[in-house]
Amino acid sequence: MCLTCGSEGVHYKAASGNWQHMPAQPVTVKNATGAGDAFWAGFISAWNVKQTLDDCVHHGIEIASRKLSGDL
Repeated sequence: MCLTCGSEGVHYKAASGNWQHMPAQPVTVKNATGAGDAFWAGFISAWNVKQTLDDCVHHGIEIASRKLSGDL
């Protein structure tokens, strides 16, 4: 389960685990449209190649940050 919290980052947990937090990357926001979709695209692309939950969240944050900053 992931709870995306914008500039506060992401709170997440596996079914049998404890809640964890990963901070957002600092970015200058050019356009927030699609940032949530970008997070999930990054998360799922990492999940599909069997990355760890931490790596999936990290990749989701990375892709969302690129979208927010106008790189995508």
